[in-house]
Amino acid sequence: MAKKNNKRLSERLQYVLNYLVAKQLDTIDFACFDRVGDVITSQGTREALNRPDTIQSYVKATHWFDIFWYYVNIQIKIDNDGISEIPFISVSFFQENDGILNQLFRAEWDNYNQKSHPQPHWHITSTIEDGFESLKEEAGVDEDSPFAELENEERKVNLPKMHFAMSGNWHSGNRDNMVNDFTDESQVANWLNNLFDHVREELKHAY
Repeated sequence: MAKKNNKRLSERLQYVLNYLVAKQLDTIDFACFDRVGDVITSQGTREALNRPDTIQSYVKATHWFDIFWYYVNIQIKIDNDGISEIPFISVSFFQENDGILNQLFRAEWDNYNQKSHPQPHWHITSTIEDGFESLKEEAGVDEDSPFAELENEERKVNLPKMHFAMSGNWHSGNRDNMVNDFTDESQVANWLNNLFDHVREELKHAY
């Protein structure tokens, strides 16, 4: 019979993050995950505005490569049964522009019991309003300009509020199968390692 692991989930997750995930990151600064109670965060060196679309807070981002930075936050909560521990994971990716770190997008994996949103999922938080502002200035926008319609608040889509599915099982024909439940800390380590590998390749391709 396998020996039962009596350590808290937060302790087990901190271990796999520091000994399995950090080694894969190959960051320019350092990749260390600290824990305070049931909250685990990556330890960075630069201040960045996190979650600009919801609960705004400043965090310490870690330099990853080129002009890209990241921040990881994992909160352990007790499930509705009052016993089970479940993680809520948020990974933010930033781009440095003119000395300021701007969030591009977030990858999140929440473990709610309700199935209202796909898990895990993406939040696209890079603002597009700045692009419109520059276009307006160049075009000299007035009330007859085609850009004027874009300023109509009723016609705007709140893009950061959308949950873009990351692991939808749509190819099976089941369009509702978009929720992956947490099982153990090794699953989290695998997800984070593959997430960082994937994002690195895509950023290199797009930058």
